[in-house]
Amino acid sequence: LVKRITGVSLYDEWIPPEKVREMYEAFERCDPEKTVKDYYELPDTIWSPFFSVESIIELRKFLKICVDRRLGLKAWY
Repeated sequence: LVKRITGVSLYDEWIPPEKVREMYEAFERCDPEKTVKDYYELPDTIWSPFFSVESIIELRKFLKICVDRRLGLKAWY
């Protein structure tokens, strides 16, 4: 979901604050309902609870907090 909207993978080892801001801006620009509708209209798309309007709204909130606090993201796996 994140990569589809922002072009950035959460599997990147480090995402600096400047890139997090760009990710947040991409989430702000996207229309959650259209994004989800377009995704599920793709051929061979498998339903995922992670790709929903609610997920997009929650990720926007999370990224906004990161931007406000000038936080980067560190991967862990």
